[in-house]
Amino acid sequence: MLSSNGTVRIRLLDNAENIVLVLEREEKKTKADGTTFLKPSKWGLPGGQIKIDESPLKAAVRELLEEVGVEADIDPEPTVIRKEEDDHATFLFHARNPRPVSSTIRDSSILDVRWIPWKMAYGTFEFQGREYPIYNSHAPLIHQYFD
Repeated sequence: MLSSNGTVRIRLLDNAENIVLVLEREEKKTKADGTTFLKPSKWGLPGGQIKIDESPLKAAVRELLEEVGVEADIDPEPTVIRKEEDDHATFLFHARNPRPVSSTIRDSSILDVRWIPWKMAYGTFEFQGREYPIYNSHAPLIHQYFD
């Protein structure tokens, strides 16, 4: 049984095969055992938690709108990635043809949105004079589509 409804991540490409990355704000998190830790700011694929009343596809649509301000053509068949240690599922959706809906990022946890060539989705990117890394787990999700 899943420990939650899971999470979604969206690999969104534009017509030039640039991929969108979001820079998540540093935040204090609490583990299941009650201990807290500081999650540092990092670049990653847009996405997040699936709400109780929504399907993974609806969560992907919502997260793209909240974090990037776009709608897109989303492949309805995700790749499902499971972590054995906590039985958590991540639904990785592939999307194309982004259409801007809003110029405002509605998700306060997002500092920046950037389109980059997918081949460059490794390492770090600058934001306001500081370098931030890409999540180690996200880079392979980006590149596996092209390999």
